[in-house]
Amino acid sequence: MRTIFGRLLIIATFLSVYINAHEDIEYPLTIPLSGPEKTEEKSGWTIPDAEKARQFGRSINIPGTNAWIKSYGVAKVYVRKDIDAAVNQDYIDLFSQPMSGTLQDKRDGSFAISPRSSLIGVEGNIDTIYGPLTGIVEIYFQSFVQNPSNTIDKVLQNNTWAGIFRGYLTFVGLTIGQTFTNFMDVNNFPEMINFSNNGGISLLVNPQVRYSHEFENGFSISAAIEKPMAEFTYQDGLALNPQNAPFGTNADAPAWPDFTLAFKYGGKWGHFFAAGLVREINADLRGIPLSAFPPSETIFFGTNDRKIGYGGNFSLLIKTWGKDSLGLKFTIGRGVGHYIEFGLWRPAILRVTSSRHRRLQLVMQQAGFVSYQHWWNDTLRTNLVWGLVHNFNPAALRSPESQGVDPNFSFAWKQFSTATVNLLWSPRSDLTFGIEYDYARVFKTGGSSGDMNRIITESSYYF
Repeated sequence: MRTIFGRLLIIATFLSVYINAHEDIEYPLTIPLSGPEKTEEKSGWTIPDAEKARQFGRSINIPGTNAWIKSYGVAKVYVRKDIDAAVNQDYIDLFSQPMSGTLQDKRDGSFAISPRSSLIGVEGNIDTIYGPLTGIVEIYFQSFVQNPSNTIDKVLQNNTWAGIFRGYLTFVGLTIGQTFTNFMDVNNFPEMINFSNNGGISLLVNPQVRYSHEFENGFSISAAIEKPMAEFTYQDGLALNPQNAPFGTNADAPAWPDFTLAFKYGGKWGHFFAAGLVREINADLRGIPLSAFPPSETIFFGTNDRKIGYGGNFSLLIKTWGKDSLGLKFTIGRGVGHYIEFGLWRPAILRVTSSRHRRLQLVMQQAGFVSYQHWWNDTLRTNLVWGLVHNFNPAALRSPESQGVDPNFSFAWKQFSTATVNLLWSPRSDLTFGIEYDYARVFKTGGSSGDMNRIITESSYYF
């Protein structure tokens, strides 16, 4: 079955590329209204690549039915040069960024070429007496790891894992599956060559059940229950989450889903977006044998504690003049965690208090960005973006080196800021070339910091 599906996907993709090569598309386009991520028509690209690519797919009717199927995607190639020392990754690895004055900071910057931000997808639509039924499956190649089980793939063939990016069904306002979190404004997304170089974005694809309703006055509302992940960290820096559990347990498996509620109001001027989040964060270590704990963690044997995290996300996109637009976004909350950026920040820490009680402590977090997109003409544009993430770490851990705490764990970092400027040219609406300069700076709670400078180019074709 997997082989048959793969062959059908390849055939549909080649058909889509052939049709696009012989038919240009007027600019701008509008996201299809059949999915949960709806937007007003606007100039410029202020949406994620996956939604952008959906606009270029070509539908094929299944004979004798009212069902349609289309394939779509983007082929994207980066050429990247780091001016100074940085981890050799397409994204900025802030937790591994060398600190200023260290031996690692004296290394030369790396060079790389990568097609890993490419994506392919298949969408099916069928009309029913109640309304359209839409299903989407997307495969994304921007995985964060290479295949560790195959040395030839990893080192010689440059192969990386591909995985499902989005996969969902939507019907009469109900969405079930994995797509962008309801907490995120997909219509206010800075146009950057590499999205992950922005410190203030919220980018999370999350399994969920969502209901959306759109009113006639430009106002819409959506509510969702989403997959939870408690993702706490131990006091000495040992992270425990479902992807990295040293005890092989469900020690941080929440009993309830995350709840999100979003509002949007828009018009020709742009739009305003506001979302709220409530989530359970728990640490249940009962049933884990004492022998499973590292020596430094035996104090947490039998711990059972839980907290309620919460947060708000506010976004504003204003069309200024011509095709230009100004984007603002601010996220704040206690225990927001992986809803900030793309999952790098822990929302809680398991600590031993002065009275020797073992308690989860939520961390106040905030993030945001300011972006401006200016069009020089109908095909040439520049984006200016500044982003920031800040952790208000517990007072006892603000100098982790003096507390006997591993200085290389997530709460040793208190701030990550980025600045970006680029120049992008689209001779056709489905073809983009560009060059971008990225600057990033990280600050540790102990006072040290490190920065990096990167130049990256892009060649993208949407089909």
